[in-house]
Amino acid sequence: MSINNWGTVKGESQSEGLNYAKMVSGTPLVCRIVSGVRPRYQYWLTNSIGQKLPFESLSFNHENEKWIRGAVDPVREKGFTESGGKGGTKPISSKRAYACVIINRATNQLEALDLKKSIFDGVIKFMQESDEGYANPSEFELVIDKTGQKWNEVKYAVNVMATLKANRDKATVKAMHEQDEALLANLKDPMEYWPRQTADEQRAALEEFLARTADEASGNASAGGAGNGGAEEAMDDLS
Repeated sequence: MSINNWGTVKGESQSEGLNYAKMVSGTPLVCRIVSGVRPRYQYWLTNSIGQKLPFESLSFNHENEKWIRGAVDPVREKGFTESGGKGGTKPISSKRAYACVIINRATNQLEALDLKKSIFDGVIKFMQESDEGYANPSEFELVIDKTGQKWNEVKYAVNVMATLKANRDKATVKAMHEQDEALLANLKDPMEYWPRQTADEQRAALEEFLARTADEASGNASAGGAGNGGAEEAMDDLS
């Protein structure tokens, strides 16, 4: 998906070849977004040996960000449930798992960013309110803050003042972005990093995941197809 889909993706409703950017509370993530958005929702499943793995919801149309009535959904077909409160259960629900590719200034590497809704909204708001007329977020340096420690306290936000400061010296930013070209030569389309399985492919991946034994686990860490990069952090704060 084009970098320019930031103007059309609404943001509602370990990847191949990339590590996920690790965010630490109290330490700003300074980065440059260099791809379009990969919209998706994921179910988090646990198998009999305690492994957790995300599977993309095929009920969500990643092209128009709408839910597909009557879609074939292999995870729902399995009848998975989750707590529904007051001791009851309900059909398992998927969680927002939008993603994009960044250059992490701390590592100077292409990395995946778990695009929390608060980050997505903050980027869009910054572009809309900026006097620079940014067409997409690849044109500026971005600073993101993570606060809180416990899962129910964690928050993510674009640090507007720090972002403005990081872009104040336009000559420095331009030179930095010119140096990025070597990294960008290896950049792929987001759909190549996060391919969407067909229903049959997902059924096969589900069967393999659910049938795993402890002896098989170490060699099959990412059979879910959706990838498990950043999985621990995502499980800690499904926000």
